[in-house]
Amino acid sequence: MEFHPSGDVQACCANALYPVGNVRRSTLAEIWDGPRVRALRDALEVGDMSLGCSVCRYRLTFGHGDLARDYYDNFPVQEPAADGRRWPYSLHFSLHNTCNLECVMCGADRSSKIRSRRTDLPPLPHAYGDAFFEQLEPFLDHAGSVDFSGGEPFMVREHQRVWDLLAARAHRPTCSVATNGTVWNETVERVLDQLDMNVAVSVDGMDATTFERIRVGASFDEVMGNVERFLAYTQERGTVMTMSWSLVRDNWTQLGAAASFCEERGINLKVQTVIEPEFGVQRLPTDELRAVVDTLAAEFDVLAPQLERNRWVVERELQRLVEELSLRSNTSLRALCMEPPGPESVPHAAAMVLDVAGRTLTTDAAAAAVDVARRDLHRWCGAAATVHVVDLAPDGTVRSAALDGLLPTGAATATLQDLLDQLAAAYGGTLWIAEEFDEGDRLVQTFWIGTPHRDVSGQPVRMVTVAEDDRLTVLLALDEGFASLHTDEVPVALAPRLDPA
Repeated sequence: MEFHPSGDVQACCANALYPVGNVRRSTLAEIWDGPRVRALRDALEVGDMSLGCSVCRYRLTFGHGDLARDYYDNFPVQEPAADGRRWPYSLHFSLHNTCNLECVMCGADRSSKIRSRRTDLPPLPHAYGDAFFEQLEPFLDHAGSVDFSGGEPFMVREHQRVWDLLAARAHRPTCSVATNGTVWNETVERVLDQLDMNVAVSVDGMDATTFERIRVGASFDEVMGNVERFLAYTQERGTVMTMSWSLVRDNWTQLGAAASFCEERGINLKVQTVIEPEFGVQRLPTDELRAVVDTLAAEFDVLAPQLERNRWVVERELQRLVEELSLRSNTSLRALCMEPPGPESVPHAAAMVLDVAGRTLTTDAAAAAVDVARRDLHRWCGAAATVHVVDLAPDGTVRSAALDGLLPTGAATATLQDLLDQLAAAYGGTLWIAEEFDEGDRLVQTFWIGTPHRDVSGQPVRMVTVAEDDRLTVLLALDEGFASLHTDEVPVALAPRLDPA
């Protein structure tokens, strides 16, 4: 169970599209045994990754990037407890976005400073009240691994409550924390003294200029001093020290230096992929990206014999960029995954739909594909969800549309692009392309529609397109389950137990 600052509970760090519950709406027991998590378990048991497992499915399909699921392969499947119940092995806590930095590639969902200074979003409420911590205790008693991230986890008051619960228990799961390294005080020392903690410190530059340009608000000298403190602690306790490196355009030239630094000190290097177009190295123009690959490859030839612990990390990052260049050599329209909003998002999504017009089905096969699409939409969005149907000409002209309840009355939808523009306007203004998969007989697209900022205020929309000889049938539905998790109404049953703060 992964606890998001919004109160959402996810089954995986990469599956934010299909949260299995929200602590403001349900108890932990209701979430762990609830209908959404059961649907996800049933799907994964038969290898179906269509319920929000977009990142892993995309990377398996196109052979590009790490799989989030590999992280969970390190954990055993929990055997039932004495009473026959099963419990989650891994609990990951990110209980608020309280943070003292404004890292350039971060977002409002993970930094209170960014939320207050860069966006027009209100402060993030504190979703985790007394009821949550009361319900959490038996889950801690059965957990094998607990992780903390932020915001800055050592500044999140809710994390201190979890640490106090852990310190008071005879059962001690493996503990890990991912910190920005700016905080070292009595609280940090007390937590480290009470718990054996694996520590990951985010360091995105090997000199003060680069580091402080990326990690806005941090002091390079202070953080590197704390890196040495955390390293001494992990060496004394026999735990693991990791340096987390977000690979961006400003620091790729220092990746080799970071690997050498970590190698010399027995630190594991972990490289994070940054998806934002303006920062991600993999988003550079092709000529520039090829120059990056050539430079890193030449450097790695010299560096490789000096690396043992972290050689595979540098190899993997280099291979990832090589794979990106390879994908660009394919001139066909490229499916996207977790694509932040930009001026080309809507035109691209429309072009993907029109691209299937040339791959037509017989009338019977198309009818069968439409039936499958309806079942898919109801499985994801809820049995009560309304499936809206649009009949398009092969050129994208709207022939007819049943959009009541989806778009405002009178919304201009003469073309598919009009429809997508109106959809974005109706649900927050910007459209993220969360996933696109060509299933052969249908194209499946999931959009996240909301603000341009990384935040859960928004609406997932699922769209499936089926092509016939002379038409495209487009089916759309809103995820009613997601909407119900984020309603402002607080259930009476939970209201007395909510923390008013």
